[in-house]
Amino acid sequence: MKLTLLLVIFATATLAQDLTPFDFDWRELKSVWESPELLPTLKKIDPSYDATVRGGRIIGGSIAKVGQFPFSVLLIIDNAYWCGGSLLNANWVLTAAHCIDGRKQASIYSMTDINVGYYWVSSSAKFIIHESYSESSNNVVNDIALIKTTSAAPNNAYTAYISLPRNEVSNTFAGTTATIQGFGRYSDASEDVSTVQRYVSVPILTNSQCTGTWPVTASQLCTNTSGGRSSCNGDSGGGLFAGDVNTHSSSRRVIGIVSFGAVKCAAGYPSVYTRVTSFIGWIDNKMASN
Repeated sequence: MKLTLLLVIFATATLAQDLTPFDFDWRELKSVWESPELLPTLKKIDPSYDATVRGGRIIGGSIAKVGQFPFSVLLIIDNAYWCGGSLLNANWVLTAAHCIDGRKQASIYSMTDINVGYYWVSSSAKFIIHESYSESSNNVVNDIALIKTTSAAPNNAYTAYISLPRNEVSNTFAGTTATIQGFGRYSDASEDVSTVQRYVSVPILTNSQCTGTWPVTASQLCTNTSGGRSSCNGDSGGGLFAGDVNTHSSSRRVIGIVSFGAVKCAAGYPSVYTRVTSFIGWIDNKMASN
């Protein structure tokens, strides 16, 4: 028992030594959907959107433990906006196209609690946005992008990679449960973003169950937000994954990328994701050629 306690203390001390303080003011960051370029699109998709309400957050979720989602990264874009992303390997981050379209630079942070610091940080060497990405009055399609990092990400207990669903191209995942994680406000009533990473598990709908709210295509995926469990625009770019919610392993696969949803996240409207299985070839090609 004493030995176990000593090991826990040692591990905690080692982790604390590895953390680095942040060099940005978290309170000044906004959801990328609040940018002048994207705000008109979101207002068309959801007329109730109000820019004075900080958009997007994990709703009805739990606080993540250290190392629970080591593939999840926070993107600070042009030192003004935030989005999420997923580490696919040492040099590539998967995110949403709307997060980086028209942007110049992103800082990439691996972390759990912004009050403590980060485990690894890099910056963007290259943005690769899907060639057919577009925004319309009621949808955002081909909302997928890759970021090449300037430095290699480690693969350890605190910063690690997530698999692609390579053998599940025909799997719609409808009727199963998946998990999303990110930062941001944790209720529609809260005024500030969360300083800790949160997560929530949500049921996946068939696309026909979603089309009554959003005109989604086959390359998109929707989740049920009833019961106040949701991801929203502030979690944009973050990965929806299938697999064990508690322990990181190769069984975890990123199956969706947070794209858009209703501004009132707890109202029960489906959240929309880019369906990763529709873009496996695109991802492989871009990583191999860049």
